[in-house]
Amino acid sequence: MDPNPKNFPILSYVMAKIPSFKRTFSTAASAAAADSPDFDIENPPQSTPLGEQEPYFELTEKMPHLTNPKLISAMRLAVADVAQTRSVLHTLGVRPDHEAVDAARLKLSEIEADLSKSLEEIVLASQPADSVFRFFFFRSLVELNASFNKLTYLPTNIGYELVNLQKLSIHLNKLRSLPKSIGDMKSLRLLDVHFNELHGLPPTIGRLTNLEIINLSSNFSDLTELPDTIADLTSLKELDLSNNQIHALPDQFGRLQNLIKLNVDQNPLAIPPKEVVNEGVQAIKNYMTKRWVDMVMEEQRRNSLEAQEQPETSILTRSTSWLNSFVSNVTGTVSEYLGGASRQSNENSYLNQQL
Repeated sequence: MDPNPKNFPILSYVMAKIPSFKRTFSTAASAAAADSPDFDIENPPQSTPLGEQEPYFELTEKMPHLTNPKLISAMRLAVADVAQTRSVLHTLGVRPDHEAVDAARLKLSEIEADLSKSLEEIVLASQPADSVFRFFFFRSLVELNASFNKLTYLPTNIGYELVNLQKLSIHLNKLRSLPKSIGDMKSLRLLDVHFNELHGLPPTIGRLTNLEIINLSSNFSDLTELPDTIADLTSLKELDLSNNQIHALPDQFGRLQNLIKLNVDQNPLAIPPKEVVNEGVQAIKNYMTKRWVDMVMEEQRRNSLEAQEQPETSILTRSTSWLNSFVSNVTGTVSEYLGGASRQSNENSYLNQQL
């Protein structure tokens, strides 16, 4: 139902302009069909247009007292949007029925199934998250680029699905963590998660024994430490930790024997100290290895001292227990003796009274 022209004159005018486009029908039959109550605006009757131009109308001619330029511009845009929508509907043609839609969906599912078996590389930059996640379950994928998507999380079971993935680029998103299942991507060789909001890596990262390159740079104040299991990445060659807030490298960092490139710029590192960092990656590994050996030796020395003190403590404890037991026995014996003498004295005084 059209709005009341007296209460809503502007909206009434815009609504009145919508059916005016039916004037372009070439035949009288088409015009009559458009005026019928069964007319479908989404499926107008097929006709031969008289021309490509839309019917001419001017707001200022129809409403001469309308002088607000912003209002006139808004009304023109509204009418233009309606015209464009109808043009698109006309281009799309007759609306398909439900059976045709279901058949098309089934065909798309078959195409996706075929792709999941053969697709090896895909770039999903600047796509909605729901459309990106659909491709996270293509087991044949070898390389996946899902950068620039504002992702805040990854599917929990991504690692169980992308078992053949070798390169994973998820930089320039808003990820705060990685799922534990990432440790099951045993084929992964490159992991790029720079420019995110990572607070850390899952301990399962140490299972990626084929991983060669990791880029964790520019997570800024969110990334403050690394898991100890990162030392299990025996194939790691390049590691970028720049522009974070890491204060110390893991204690067993020196185990990364194949590491040849390390970037720790713009971090408040205390371990290793700055002078060691300036000497290069090999100096860092040597320093961390020596530090770990010293820590192990100190722990062994402390355990040895505790083991030596334990027998002496045991002897002293047994001696004290025996002494307490002996004193208790002596005290009991004296008490019994004194108690017996008292009773004997009482008995003698009783006998004396009887006599």
